[in-house]
Amino acid sequence: MGSLRWRLIAPMLALFGLHQAALALGVRLFWADAWLDDLLCLPLILSVVLAVHRGLRVRDDRFVLPGIHVTAAWLLITIAFELGLPVVDVAYTADPLDAVAYGAGALFFLVAINRPGAAVPMAWGDGHEA
Repeated sequence: MGSLRWRLIAPMLALFGLHQAALALGVRLFWADAWLDDLLCLPLILSVVLAVHRGLRVRDDRFVLPGIHVTAAWLLITIAFELGLPVVDVAYTADPLDAVAYGAGALFFLVAINRPGAAVPMAWGDGHEA
C-alpha cells in the first residue's frame, strides 16, 4: 500500500494521539477539544476504507473513492453524531460547526489523500506479480 499518502496520514494520527493524551492528562484546549477530532475523523476513516478497497477489493493502487461516497460518509457521520447521538444521550450536544469540521476533513481527504497511486500492479496472486 505504498500509494496511500502516509506523509499526510501519519501526522494526523499523531495529532489525534497527542490530543487524546492531553485529554487524559487533564490538559484542555478549547479549539482542539471542540473540533480537532471532528476534523480528523473522515480523513482517517476514509483512508482506511481506501486502503481496504485498494488492497482487498480492486487490488489496484490507482483506485480512488468516488466523490459521492465521500459525500455520503460526511452526511452519515453528520447525521449520526449531530442529529442522532444527542437525541439518544444527553451527554452529547449537536454543534453545527462539527458538521463544518467533518466537511473540511472530507474535502481534505478528497484533495490531498484520495489520489491515484502509481500504475504498478500489486502482488496478490492475480497474475500481475510485481
